[in-house]
Amino acid sequence: GIIVDHASWRWIFFINVPMALAIATLVLTAAAESRDERVRTIDYRGLALLTGGLTTIVLGVSRGPELGFASPMTVGLIGGGCVLLAGFLRHEARAREPLIRPEIMRHRHMIAASAVGFFSQFAAFSLVILGVTFVQKAFGLSAFLAGLVFLPRLLPELLFARRAGHIADVVGPTVPIGIGMAVIAAATAAVSVLADRSYLVLVVAFAAVGLGVAVVDAPRRLAAQSSVSREYQGVVAGISSTTTRLGATFGIAMLGSVIVGIQYGRSVHLLAQAGVRVNQGDRFALDSVLANGNAGAGRLRQLSPQAAGPIRRAAHDAYTYAFSNSMRVAAVAVAVAGLVSVVLLSSRAEPVAAPGGRDG
Repeated sequence: GIIVDHASWRWIFFINVPMALAIATLVLTAAAESRDERVRTIDYRGLALLTGGLTTIVLGVSRGPELGFASPMTVGLIGGGCVLLAGFLRHEARAREPLIRPEIMRHRHMIAASAVGFFSQFAAFSLVILGVTFVQKAFGLSAFLAGLVFLPRLLPELLFARRAGHIADVVGPTVPIGIGMAVIAAATAAVSVLADRSYLVLVVAFAAVGLGVAVVDAPRRLAAQSSVSREYQGVVAGISSTTTRLGATFGIAMLGSVIVGIQYGRSVHLLAQAGVRVNQGDRFALDSVLANGNAGAGRLRQLSPQAAGPIRRAAHDAYTYAFSNSMRVAAVAVAVAGLVSVVLLSSRAEPVAAPGGRDG
């Protein structure tokens, strides 16, 4: 927040450079790894198909609000991504040394663990990014104060993540995952209803989501590891990490698209209800406020008070409405994913073993 307020948001990315170098050094010098000694080649074709498919779908979803989801470009990107992913699955089923063995992708515990990782971060990361933006636009907080609002998101993970792992070791992953996903769904649902009351609602929601993520994180990893034998522990660790990153990426792209897709039409509707006709100058002012909140209100000073007041109120109400709807989408997605994951984990399944039955 201090960096954004006093320099530029672009500078925050430089913080990652020394941290990444330090972590890379630590991994190279201290981390143990598992490997399948029988694999002698890298599945470059599978890697290209998977990376290309996921990238084009994210790009299509991100550009959808700007270009229109029915536009040829958006349809082409999303459709092309789906074709590439279908090609990836087909290739993996036939490859001699696949990037991911199909049996692992089909294992019900692996599916459950991946769904929990994806949708918990889908909601949690979106709530953080969109919520911090919301408190700046809706309540006029600085980037620094908005960052302080976010801090309660981190505390539960520091306090409860290890305990959740111990609990999962005793009772299994199903119960902690069910409870944690329910907490995340309830927190995002509460935000969708109460966000406009006070930014303190976001403080409590961040803490609750942090608690939910802390409760599910270790159990989902345990569920993933239990789905395979020793040789494939590195594979499932990679899948687990990738699905959480994808969940965060898709969450921002999709829920951000929900907000962008709703807020302008909603603001014009509210202005029409107030009897305000929007001309070209009003549209520029409305776009500025919707995009930048209070920081973009400079254009309103160029308008008459009769137009500026309704536009300010419409932009605020429309953004709140759009943000609330995006959180409803997140709450439903997490609730459904949690329920499906609990069902999948409730039945016993044998782990995927290395060919020949050897598990190290």
